[in-house]
Amino acid sequence: MDLNIKTYWKKNGTKIFFLTIFLLFLIWLHYSVLSFSDVKNNSDLSTKGPSFWSNLYQSLPAYKQGFLTTLLLAIDGLFLGFLLAILLTMWKNSSEVIKRQKTCLIYLQKILTVIFNFLMNFFKAIPIVIQALLFYSFLVNIPSFKGSLGPVIVGLIIIMLNTAFNLTEIMLNHIKFFDPGQIEAAHSLGMNQKQVFRYITLGQTFKRTIHSIWNQFIINLKETALFQIIGVVSLIFAAQRQVSITFDTITPYLLISLFYLMLVGMTDLINQKTKH
Repeated sequence: MDLNIKTYWKKNGTKIFFLTIFLLFLIWLHYSVLSFSDVKNNSDLSTKGPSFWSNLYQSLPAYKQGFLTTLLLAIDGLFLGFLLAILLTMWKNSSEVIKRQKTCLIYLQKILTVIFNFLMNFFKAIPIVIQALLFYSFLVNIPSFKGSLGPVIVGLIIIMLNTAFNLTEIMLNHIKFFDPGQIEAAHSLGMNQKQVFRYITLGQTFKRTIHSIWNQFIINLKETALFQIIGVVSLIFAAQRQVSITFDTITPYLLISLFYLMLVGMTDLINQKTKH
């Protein structure tokens, strides 16, 4: 009996969670509508203002740009970051070959490794809000970039770099657990280093990293909310603007919470499907 319950919860736990959130939201909506009706009836029976539902529906277009910007940054940042992660993983994987080359290449490899380790630690240690302020303040003060780089481009660069270094670290950890016999067998069949990486290392690494890629997409979705500090029209930016217009401090934030729950829920379901 306990095993059946655990199996059922494992398969449907995510659906039950989001269904519970949705039901709580419906309860809150009904309570808000009833409270609003009671206040209007007690104050002035002859005056009928717009309902809560109509206000909610009319405010939805205000979140369109923020919703699309959030998706743009999350998707493009994931795609570009993944491509950069493949290049960085390929470079790190070829370090052993470079060590057997000329002396100048060895020194260049050491310098690049120091820079790589510094950048990886930088993006892991510094909060993304501070990254946004640093990058935006630095890039807009460079004459070549001034006027050509807006907040969205800066946000995309930050998301891309964070994604790249996170996925690179995950891929390198997966490569460490490869069976050396596979690499040796590939070399014995006449494959060079690039062919081994393309047909053996990259394929297996991608299969092991696919779930981390979906998790990184969820991280990207949530981190885009922080870019409102540099002027990106994200969902939270749209919510704050609605608060200043309507003076309602609950509905806008609850609405964007539902947007994030929907996006993360869909991503999580796709992730669960890819496991099978």
